[in-house]
Amino acid sequence: MKLHAAHSILIVNALSFSEVKPVNVFQDEKLKRLVESGGAGGGEDWKQIATYFTDRSDVQCQHRWQKVLNPELIKGPWTKEVRCLLSIYPLEEKRA
Repeated sequence: MKLHAAHSILIVNALSFSEVKPVNVFQDEKLKRLVESGGAGGGEDWKQIATYFTDRSDVQCQHRWQKVLNPELIKGPWTKEVRCLLSIYPLEEKRA
């Protein structure tokens, strides 16, 4: 599979390494525009948004937006304030 580095990247499906799908930068921009414009019909209607893509499902569009493209995402290390709060209020361990 040949891909131009400036236009796409590869994503490996966590469930199966045999399923590698290229993510197109142009598709990312299209998804951003659709979501930011109220999503092709108002709100984030993922089924409606997915109709603008031939090879992406509503779940894939939603995941890409919520986990990668959303500009409100905070990526990187936790702030001192958050680390301080976690030391005061540690996360509860799950009980089996």
